[in-house]
Amino acid sequence: MSALFDRLLQEVNETLGNETQTNVTIEINSTAPSGFPTIDFSDSPSSVPTLSQAPSLVPSANPSFLPTGMPSESPSIFPTTEEQGLVGGHQDEALENSLRIYGSLFVVVMLVFCWLRKKYPRCYNIRGWVEGLRTPLADEQYGFYDWIWKLNSIEEKVMMDECGMDALCFVRVLDFGFRVASVGVLNSIWLMLVYRTADKTEATEFITSAVVSLSTANLPPGSPRLIATVAASYVIFGFTMWSILREFEWFIKFRHAFLTKRLARNYAVYVQNIPIEYQTNAALTEFFSSAYPGTVLDAHLAMQAAHLKKKVDERDSVIANLEHAINIREVTGVVPQAKNLITRQTSGSAIQGYGDKLVALNKEISYSIETLIENANHIEAHSVDDDSFMGSTDDSFEGPKSPLAGGVMGFAKNSVKGVTNISKNAIKDVGGAVKGVGGAGMHVLGSGANLAKSFIIHEEDGAALSAGFVTFNSLRAAHAALQMIQYNQPHKMEVLEAPQPEDVLWKNIGKANREVQIGKLISFAATAALCLFWTIPMSFISTLSSIEGLRDQFDWVGSMIDSSPWVEPFFAQLAPLLVVGAKELLKVILEIFSKQEGPISGAVVEASLFSKLAYFLIIQTFFVQAISGSIVSQVSNMVRRPELIIDLLAGSLPRRGIYFIQVLLVDTAVSLATELLRVSAVAQATIRSRVGPKLTEKERNTPFLGIRPFATPQKFYHAQNLSNCVLDFVVFFVYATIAPITSFFVGICFFFKAAAYRHQFVYIYPTFPDSGGHLWANFFKLLPNLMTIGQIVLQGMLGLKKQPIANALMLPLTIATILFQIYVKQQHFLMTQYLPTRQAIRADERNSGSEDYSFVQGKFVQPELRVREKYPENGNEEDYRNLTGKDEENMDLDDTVKKGN
Repeated sequence: MSALFDRLLQEVNETLGNETQTNVTIEINSTAPSGFPTIDFSDSPSSVPTLSQAPSLVPSANPSFLPTGMPSESPSIFPTTEEQGLVGGHQDEALENSLRIYGSLFVVVMLVFCWLRKKYPRCYNIRGWVEGLRTPLADEQYGFYDWIWKLNSIEEKVMMDECGMDALCFVRVLDFGFRVASVGVLNSIWLMLVYRTADKTEATEFITSAVVSLSTANLPPGSPRLIATVAASYVIFGFTMWSILREFEWFIKFRHAFLTKRLARNYAVYVQNIPIEYQTNAALTEFFSSAYPGTVLDAHLAMQAAHLKKKVDERDSVIANLEHAINIREVTGVVPQAKNLITRQTSGSAIQGYGDKLVALNKEISYSIETLIENANHIEAHSVDDDSFMGSTDDSFEGPKSPLAGGVMGFAKNSVKGVTNISKNAIKDVGGAVKGVGGAGMHVLGSGANLAKSFIIHEEDGAALSAGFVTFNSLRAAHAALQMIQYNQPHKMEVLEAPQPEDVLWKNIGKANREVQIGKLISFAATAALCLFWTIPMSFISTLSSIEGLRDQFDWVGSMIDSSPWVEPFFAQLAPLLVVGAKELLKVILEIFSKQEGPISGAVVEASLFSKLAYFLIIQTFFVQAISGSIVSQVSNMVRRPELIIDLLAGSLPRRGIYFIQVLLVDTAVSLATELLRVSAVAQATIRSRVGPKLTEKERNTPFLGIRPFATPQKFYHAQNLSNCVLDFVVFFVYATIAPITSFFVGICFFFKAAAYRHQFVYIYPTFPDSGGHLWANFFKLLPNLMTIGQIVLQGMLGLKKQPIANALMLPLTIATILFQIYVKQQHFLMTQYLPTRQAIRADERNSGSEDYSFVQGKFVQPELRVREKYPENGNEEDYRNLTGKDEENMDLDDTVKKGN
């Protein structure tokens, strides 16, 4: 010890300089903590700062710039005490507080949830009573706590059929993480003994933390025990690579089984950037029919229909109001009256008013749809018969612009006679229907006039877009179309996998390639800028990682802790909570960026969001907090002794593992608590039960202003939840051998996440939309990168520890991991994208006896073009006749608009 204090004395005298004479003495003070010496400056001039006056010379116990959850650390030449919490009990206490707070919270949540799920099945077993979501799996709720393992016994094929492919893949990733972490746990049993039993040296004698002593921080530089770290790495990463190959075998089997299902998405393709000469339904159908004869069911080219969509949305709103008005009459016996919003005076029956408006809207929408379709058919007849219209068969010929590209007016310029006849027929139908001269009849007549006017004003409706869907009656043809190059120019006639019809984002269908590329560029630039500037709030969170940092930032915190010391452990958990909160905010922002890329479906948005979140969490939450956090915590010591930078970082990096354990505990406890208890869903359902229409069962089960009742659960956000697993894996791969105790906590997190989310998929979440496991592929594309990151960090730590032999032994493992990544990218991911030919043929042979393709035909027509007339689901027979204008006696229009009460 005397040599150490001599070095300290020499350092202090060198730091204070030779210009001022200062006598520095060291004496043992019995009142000092643990009997450590105190430094006394005697006869020092007032101009010379003492150590207490020069915090920049000697690092404080907890500087305000300290990263999240990381206590300050002094180099080995500075004697530090457990009470100061630098390399001693403070870290143990921080981890103990996290376990006490969040462990207790999670235990209480699990007990409460196990009671609630049996007591209130209407809230915690949605798929057991909601029509359209019901599943036989939800009929059995199991016991108070044995559901945790009994749900794990559900066959995977049944899980896929009843809960969806995405749900199965998600829990499979969690199970994979648990298996890998279990190997880490077995590894850690002997590895922690190796670290703990290392002899104390000058560099490690001040480590008194039980947790830190179980990490490589307890090994002196050059220790041969670091070879054990390398051996453990070979076990963990070798097992992970073997497990990845097994997971591919599993996924390929289930992915191909999913692709053979009779789903609309499996029998259709999405075609974008269609050349102009093929921008009609007939031309597109003939293009694919010539390549795959006898297999094309239909082709639906998207068209602009903004005005029609507004009318359809308006009709939906009118129907909702009309249904509610009828419900008021049926439930209360009182006919609701319409009121003038300005004068507040009644203007007759609300049912009659909404009925009149619905009749008019149905007429206008019906004629609009008929006109758009007839115009398109007329153009297609010309396009098929007229070679000059279709263009040359030479692939180099670009062809004239499709008449549909100019909308209805564009077509009129090419075929005036066709539009004139159609318009005359439409107006004739309206005039023939209006036989009465009442107000309602005039209203419909006016609607007919407005309709004719709309053909001129809204000329953009009907303009052809450069994208559409093609449906097949054969899996072999659909997958052949996906894998073949269809055109001889880049970004032309691109064929992509079709999403489920209900998942299509129609507003992005038909976007020009240039617009999509610009959107992707903007999204990438915005994400990169956010990643750069996100360091600012994360750095601020770092300053709140210790009680001293909180005191420096907020005076009221110090006063509260002084008056109520019992709140100190809660303030110590503030930084991990803020990290979790910042991550939730980040998900919202990055989802906005992803939607700027012109995705054609929600599944594409999820895939883009997952990639952004994954890399963001790796860069910001891990690297910024782990690497730069270790540097910032030692910057004062590095300035004083630059030659000790390597030793400082080598000791600091392993101790950051405690912080990440805290983050995982907070994230798991808080996320699973809100997920299992369904905090948001219960709050929304409670509000919905008090606001909005609720006269009938249908009204009570319908969302109002975005507020959802229990019967309409929110979809599961796979990308956001799967991205959380990325952080779990990267922490495991980095710290499984550096701080082996991390494996225990990672394994616990994976175990409870798998049990909780498996329960939610069986009892709560709907099966749609289902991407068919695309996020599984995205995750396993990323996983080898996470392994490489862990190995590079480990090699860096071994270099800092000055152990060249161990570092050299790690190099073959890193090379093997990179080669493994190259190997699986050659064919494995390709096998998951498409259905093999022989398997597709066998599936077609099994389905050859069925001529029913209603599951796919017409499913990819734009929603606004599907329904010409729509009516309320409630009301009596008289209401229905009055609204439709149909009965046995062929009621005229006067009778149609008169509402019977």
